[in-house]
Amino acid sequence: MTENTKTTVNIVGLFEFHGLILPVLFDGQSKYIPIKPIADLVGLDWRSAKKTISNGYKSEFFQYKAMKASLPSGLGGDITPLIPCILLEKVHFYIAQINPDRISANGNIEAAQRLILLHNEWAAALYEFETQGFAIKKDKLSALKELMRLRNLATGHEVAKLTEMIKAELQGVTVETDSAQQHLPLH
Repeated sequence: MTENTKTTVNIVGLFEFHGLILPVLFDGQSKYIPIKPIADLVGLDWRSAKKTISNGYKSEFFQYKAMKASLPSGLGGDITPLIPCILLEKVHFYIAQINPDRISANGNIEAAQRLILLHNEWAAALYEFETQGFAIKKDKLSALKELMRLRNLATGHEVAKLTEMIKAELQGVTVETDSAQQHLPLH
């Protein structure tokens, strides 16, 4: 995709990344995320980052688009500028390919250190996924362990409900709870 790709989109949600809250934009087929705020957060020079991501293989891989979001008239209406975006599902991969040495050389040592931590976390997750067939984020692991413990103590229909909750937790989906869960043993 090139800079000339102008798509009008709707805001369909929010994406949170290390304190940065960005709109999720939907073009009728896919969800996109504005990329400039993320590049700014990690300390990239936006001009060179935009040039890199809007051309060649990276433009195609990240499905770079310049989009125009529909905003209420009180927030700018039709005069919104084009927003450089990439696919939401590929934003973490974009961050993973950023060189921390480059960020550090630009004087942003703290951002480079955070980036190194993320790279290590994501490398471990990818290794687990490739070798075990799945990966679980550490902060989700304690909730998953608790659900498994409760399932081991449960009886009857409670086992099925907890199994459903465990599957949902593994997929990152919230499951609606019902009154049957109020009777689960909480030992």
